[in-house]
Amino acid sequence: MHLFVAVDEYSVGCCKEILRTVYKAVPELHFIFLIVPSYMSLGSTLITVFDQVGNIPCLTYEEDFAVHICHRHSHYPQLHVRKARVEDHDDLMPIFMRYDTILKETYGEYFLAELIEAQDEENHAVVCEVEGTAVGFMSVCSRVNMQLLHECFDLGPFHG
Repeated sequence: MHLFVAVDEYSVGCCKEILRTVYKAVPELHFIFLIVPSYMSLGSTLITVFDQVGNIPCLTYEEDFAVHICHRHSHYPQLHVRKARVEDHDDLMPIFMRYDTILKETYGEYFLAELIEAQDEENHAVVCEVEGTAVGFMSVCSRVNMQLLHECFDLGPFHG
């Protein structure tokens, strides 16, 4: 970054959105370092997203440089995907119940735990987690009932 300019009342939000977009566009990126001469101030905006981690001496001039860091997890954390465990039930049920109670009414109180427990070679369940808490769930099966899908959905746009 060579220059950051923004209207005062939007500067922090603008800066955070730029960083979020950078982290979103480059999944492999985990840190952004900003190196500036020690005598320079980052200003009230950049100081909210960058933390100083140290100083480094300049080999060609008689001045030091301040090293600042911005962490991905503060702006656009990566989800960790892993195989689902029965213990994930308590984290996941509020997500399911927020929008629909039909699954619980149809299959019972512990349908999700039973689904996770029933994993085998043809049925797999995965969980997305952030900081140790399950925040997303997917269950997949290798056997697909195409006739049922055609009866329930218009699959024409997907070439059947």
